[in-house]
Amino acid sequence: AEELERILLHFPELQQRVEVAHALAGRCVEFGTPLLDVNTGVFCKLSPSSVYPFVRAALVERMGILSVIDYMHVQHDPYNRFELNLALSDERILVVLLTKLAQEEDGINLVNCSYSEARLTIHGEYTIPGTWVTSCPRVGVAYFTFLSEDRYVEWEYRKQVATEELGWVVALTDGEQNEEAE
Repeated sequence: AEELERILLHFPELQQRVEVAHALAGRCVEFGTPLLDVNTGVFCKLSPSSVYPFVRAALVERMGILSVIDYMHVQHDPYNRFELNLALSDERILVVLLTKLAQEEDGINLVNCSYSEARLTIHGEYTIPGTWVTSCPRVGVAYFTFLSEDRYVEWEYRKQVATEELGWVVALTDGEQNEEAE
């Protein structure tokens, strides 16, 4: 990941950096936290923080949401707001993974939910059903915000999902990242 970061710094134009990041990301052997962390990852360092949401959107468009999502920090604003098209397999898989995560972690995790195909809502609010874990619809768009208080974050579960489901080679918690930095 450090080598990719050094390569990207040779390209002054943001668009060039996005192109090169897209082209070389699949060759990075440290796929996971070193690339994707919303605070310290290589993709985050591609641009000033004020521009990063646009860079991230460009990378999502080219690589798919599953290749760009920082699953370890999925609750961090503004990257915790989702508009996922269930007709697209990547986006449907992410809905399933986040629904599972919401079931695993304490607290109210999926908020401000709506579903384009919903017929009934309670007080205008849609609740994503737990059954989506096993039978997620293949039509419509799901909208929601994912929240999790730090005390409820299940780091080991997130690491397991990141490595087994998302193909991460390196999945570090915040504490582990701080230890590596020292």
